[in-house]
Amino acid sequence: MPVSGILLAGGKSTRMGRDKRFILLGDKKIPLWQNAVNLLEQFTTDIIISAPHGSLPASYPVIQDIIPDIGPMGGLYTCLPKIKHQAAIVIPVDMPLLSQEILSDLLKNYDQKSITIARHGGKIEPLVGIYPAETYKTIAQLIQQGNYKIRDLFAYMPVRFVDFPDTKEFLNLNRPSDLKEINKHITLL
Repeated sequence: MPVSGILLAGGKSTRMGRDKRFILLGDKKIPLWQNAVNLLEQFTTDIIISAPHGSLPASYPVIQDIIPDIGPMGGLYTCLPKIKHQAAIVIPVDMPLLSQEILSDLLKNYDQKSITIARHGGKIEPLVGIYPAETYKTIAQLIQQGNYKIRDLFAYMPVRFVDFPDTKEFLNLNRPSDLKEINKHITLL
């Protein structure tokens, strides 16, 4: 089944103290945002990046949120109507250890009716999943109500959770101390 890709890269990086999208990873010194794009390219050529306009030198569309400062909900609201396929793999920019295998497992479990979300060690990762394009309508309703929580979306739409072991692949890069931990695990970049 063909899918699109959405990279959520619009955060303010306040806990990191610098724009984490440009942190260089691995021996090849790949910027964090490019690492995420490389992962999405293993599944699709229809990639949209949610980030401030002109902030990334990407060869894919970089689209600024229509409604700024509402977090990932704003990125999904802006990008989902622009995808070419019926669903999109959604990932955040700040999970550099996320693997092709995890996204492949999500795709295998996607039923074209449900949002399909990764869960590891009982923890839900709402920004690692497959979102049907039609999710946009429900997101619009929640935004109109002033509700910007992705998890609240799951009360209004069918959701399928795919369980994974509690693994390093879901480590978030939010603080300088997280970078030290992630660098211990980077071997393939």
